[in-house]
Amino acid sequence: MRSEYGRLIYRNQVFRWGIKTPTRNYYGEADEAITVGLAKLAMHYQQGMGNTKVSAISAGRDATHRGTFARAVRGWSAWFEEMS
Repeated sequence: MRSEYGRLIYRNQVFRWGIKTPTRNYYGEADEAITVGLAKLAMHYQQGMGNTKVSAISAGRDATHRGTFARAVRGWSAWFEEMS
């Protein structure tokens, strides 16, 4: 929490939502904006509370912030089809 961004995340604690629907959080291991730990925070918190509907999925070791989005898009359609 040394940065203003870190302080805002801490203050908002958005990872504590009561998530009721299946949720996938994609993260890039080379993301210049979001750390891997922060990207997995919602999943770890939710699973710690017994909610197994939330997952964090790596978009790859070389996935930057934009690259994560681009790679995640490919999996969304298939995932939505699985759920219907």
